[in-house]
Amino acid sequence: KSGALSPKRLAADTANGQITIERSPGGMRTETWAIIAVNKFDSERKRMSILLRSPPEFGSVAILLCKGADSAMLDPKVCSASGAIFSGNTADDLETSQRLEVTEEEDEESEWEMAQMLGIQSHLGEFAKEGLRTLVLGIRFLTDTECDRWLETYRDAATSMKNRDDKLKNAAFEIEKDLHIVGA
Repeated sequence: KSGALSPKRLAADTANGQITIERSPGGMRTETWAIIAVNKFDSERKRMSILLRSPPEFGSVAILLCKGADSAMLDPKVCSASGAIFSGNTADDLETSQRLEVTEEEDEESEWEMAQMLGIQSHLGEFAKEGLRTLVLGIRFLTDTECDRWLETYRDAATSMKNRDDKLKNAAFEIEKDLHIVGA
């Protein structure tokens, strides 16, 4: 907001593959997030994503942040919670067809997630009526094994001499799934 960070400065600061956040009012705090990989936007996926590693004080966790069009992000192949909404199944159908044993805690969590998804859908509908374009943000936490396995696929695609764009797109499709929607 203050204009202290120009686009050129941001590009220069992130060129080394790290993002450093500093806060001085009330005390100095520095966080350094490592940029592991970037999946660029393309018109087929209608989204883009970045794979980050959190600072050691936050557990050095691999985190995928993904933003894109609501139609792409709320697809059941991408979003972990949208399957029930878009399949047309009722809660009773889901209990009999997809769940063998569900604890009360899991059932409450599922109901909460369904309510959140329906709320997001409602807000997106309101925005669309006003002619507003929207983006949806999703997050996925990866284990080190998942991250390493995907990075191997990504590196192979990025260094491929043939069909590089298609291979990168397939690598992006591979990791951009099981997202938890955090906002629109």
